[in-house]
Amino acid sequence: MLHRYTAQSSYHGQVNDLMSPGLADEFIQPWYVPLSTTPADTGIALGGIGSAYTFTPAGTTPLLHVLPGLHLSDQQRDSLRLEDFYLSQTPANQQQLVIVNLSDFQQKQKFFALSKAEQAPLFTPDMNVEQQLATLQLLLSEPEFYQWNAANLERWKVELSSKTQQLITAAKQTTQLNISWLLDFYDGALGLQQQSQQALIGDWESEQYNGVAAWPCEQIDYSALYPVAKQQFSGQQAIQVSKYHYSPVIPNHEDWAALPISYTRVVLHNSSDQRQSFSLVRCLENLSGFQAIKQRPGVQDAACSLVRAANAQQADATSWQTEGSHHYAIEMSGKASPGVDFDGQSCISVSAPTQCCVSAKPYFYSDTSAQQIAGALASGRFAQAVDPESGG
Repeated sequence: MLHRYTAQSSYHGQVNDLMSPGLADEFIQPWYVPLSTTPADTGIALGGIGSAYTFTPAGTTPLLHVLPGLHLSDQQRDSLRLEDFYLSQTPANQQQLVIVNLSDFQQKQKFFALSKAEQAPLFTPDMNVEQQLATLQLLLSEPEFYQWNAANLERWKVELSSKTQQLITAAKQTTQLNISWLLDFYDGALGLQQQSQQALIGDWESEQYNGVAAWPCEQIDYSALYPVAKQQFSGQQAIQVSKYHYSPVIPNHEDWAALPISYTRVVLHNSSDQRQSFSLVRCLENLSGFQAIKQRPGVQDAACSLVRAANAQQADATSWQTEGSHHYAIEMSGKASPGVDFDGQSCISVSAPTQCCVSAKPYFYSDTSAQQIAGALASGRFAQAVDPESGG
């Protein structure tokens, strides 16, 4: 239905063309400089009437309109990303392990010693990292590898993903089980070799986001017909991606149309002749406790900048299942100071078919975003646990 709706749009084309500024003279008066209205900060409004944000054809979200009457942008250009998606893909039979975070990998060996037969230590002190990785790779086909370590995993309270739990319940001592529980144990420090990794954001503003290459704008087709926008990502990858964004604008229901909600639907199509595995990651910053300050003091306009002044931020995760689907939701909040501009809660939720492994990390430090995303793209999961050293 969304595809048929956006097909009626007269505003469509390649993002590289749609984002190029047209030929126009800048409106300048000696007493006033107007706010920028270039394609880089112009797009469709998502999020409901009176509580929206701007979504450009490239997938950036440069402006917030959630505070009445304010033109709100981030102090750092392109750092406020409310639609921050990343995708990795590889053949489903991929079994090549790779180290994603060396320090975390070594930290695990130091404090949590895996075992081989008869509870003997898996690694010896003289082994280097390459030898340790080769040992793990060799043991993937060992039917008893999980059983040798099951008691320790329970004692260490290792969070097992839904995929690992399904494989354990099926009592299949397979290579897939060994891969799955090892990825759980190393929690982003270890992953599988990926064929490709890209941000689902065009490279108009930046060539990479959180260390992941942005998608070339000439390979993204965009169409929009309010309240729906569609991005079609093309390239040499086996999995073709379409992404739909829309808001709940319903005729004769103004109260529904004003809800501060936006929806994203991601459609993946395997264009190859072999099965593919993928990881889809989304990050959303907790805005609770943030403040807005005047962007141009002395100028009578509504331009304001977002200031990160959070206090005691927190987040809670909830998961549940319905027939055929997994669901995950995170509620983010904080102890805002009196009179702060951003007070209250924000939420993000995801629904996916039961054959997908759905997980979330409710809270981690923003300066570890690249590390968290790299681990999730390579391992296909997040652990909820907070690492006090590198984030949570």
